[in-house]
Amino acid sequence: MEPENKLTRTFRLSKSKIMAGLQCHKRLWLQTHRPELCKVSEESEHIFRMGHLFGDLARSLMGQGELIGHERDIARALDETPAALARAQLQGTLVFEPAFAHYEVCARADGFEPYGDGWHMREVKAATSDKDYFYVDCAVQVWVAEGAGYPVRQVSLGIVNNRFVYPGSGLYDGLLRELDATEPVARLKPSIGRIVVQLQAMLAGDEPDIRTGEHCTNPYECPFIEHCRSQEPPQLEYPVEIFHFATARRLRRAGYTDALTVPVAEVKQPRDLRILHATRTGIPFLDKEFMQELVALPYPRHFLDFETLQSSVPLWAGTRPFQQIPFQWSCHTETAPGVFTHEEFLDVSGELPVRAFAETLLRVLGTHGAVLVYSAFERTQLKGLYELLPHLRPALSALVPRLVDLLPYARLGYYHPEMKGSWSIKQVLPTVCPDLGYSDLQEVADGRAAQRAWWEASDPATPETRRDELRNKMLRYCHRDTLAMVAVYRAFTLARQVSAAELGETTGAIAQ
Repeated sequence: MEPENKLTRTFRLSKSKIMAGLQCHKRLWLQTHRPELCKVSEESEHIFRMGHLFGDLARSLMGQGELIGHERDIARALDETPAALARAQLQGTLVFEPAFAHYEVCARADGFEPYGDGWHMREVKAATSDKDYFYVDCAVQVWVAEGAGYPVRQVSLGIVNNRFVYPGSGLYDGLLRELDATEPVARLKPSIGRIVVQLQAMLAGDEPDIRTGEHCTNPYECPFIEHCRSQEPPQLEYPVEIFHFATARRLRRAGYTDALTVPVAEVKQPRDLRILHATRTGIPFLDKEFMQELVALPYPRHFLDFETLQSSVPLWAGTRPFQQIPFQWSCHTETAPGVFTHEEFLDVSGELPVRAFAETLLRVLGTHGAVLVYSAFERTQLKGLYELLPHLRPALSALVPRLVDLLPYARLGYYHPEMKGSWSIKQVLPTVCPDLGYSDLQEVADGRAAQRAWWEASDPATPETRRDELRNKMLRYCHRDTLAMVAVYRAFTLARQVSAAELGETTGAIAQ
């Protein structure tokens, strides 16, 4: 369908703007009329950079071709595209990032090549499976390209082959897996014109009245969420979302929003009943008998945390796309009641860090003592090291039976009203050790920030002073994670809050 433009004013759209509008009309309206309110998170910027890394490699895998540059100058890209496509027809080659315009909509395809009496459009995504919105994305591009006079006969969607193992030496053949998207795109294409009309009409009006919700992060993080939240009434202190998600959904359907107004008869699960009781009374729940299993753990007790990185483009031979690669660990060890030591490892050299990571870890953990973690993450990463370090498999596998996960103890045996339905260690910690938290950590205060810091610190172009600054922040964050685990453990086993002063330690460091 071609749009009938009866509006007095139209707005220049792009594929990305249309996708933003499909996620939320208000997002596109703000992007068009109030761009100064946009606040792109560091995580979104990192994802964007990683997308560029993948896109650059994908072009080399698609074949020989000519790149239309001018990423920020669509007018020049539109001007250069026709001649480049004409050359591609003569030579049977690709054009990368050709630009098309149709009805005030501009779009650029990842790859465009001659195909029969028309063209083959190729789009690549840094994901291991296809998603519905990928096909909408492709349909927008085909609608624009065909409107500009370039009939598309074939559409391919390239995604990451998660079975690919990088052999090294820059050989990435096999990283992409191409799907035939021609039919699903053909089904979606007739709706694009109507979508364009709807979005143009919306943009010509007042700011849409849309409340924040799940759509703010699905499928992309919205850069206007902070603004939107600031325009809304204060959030309930205890919304029904503090319960299990299935319970919360049922309660919402029944008309409840505030957990404090929910009748006890409406709450069925034991965990939700504990949450309700603690929230109403203000009295934390702690199952002392259940925690006796932790009290009985013999010394030494090792409190362990890993940090890992992943990339759609494998960096080292023998690794796969999106494989978690451990590069940092922190370990607090209690050798006698209240006596702690701390050791740590961090590698930002840019080389594959796993061998030194594993060897130093094995030396510190020794052959006996419980290894306490918070979630199943470390267990998974230890098993992942097997295939990269087969010679260390026996020693690494011997660690797995020693692991004691504190998270199930927290979920089944503890709840404080200020946790507000979350057993994340960052939510639990202030309730068991009020003078210890994460708010004083700058730049690196969570796992995703640690991964971003690794990318910058391992970049040879990063100045040494900046690299040292990042290393110190990464070490401080991972140290805080294991110190937090010590605090949680002591609070659970002593059945009381603890203070940071009780968590005394001496420090040793192993760093690459």
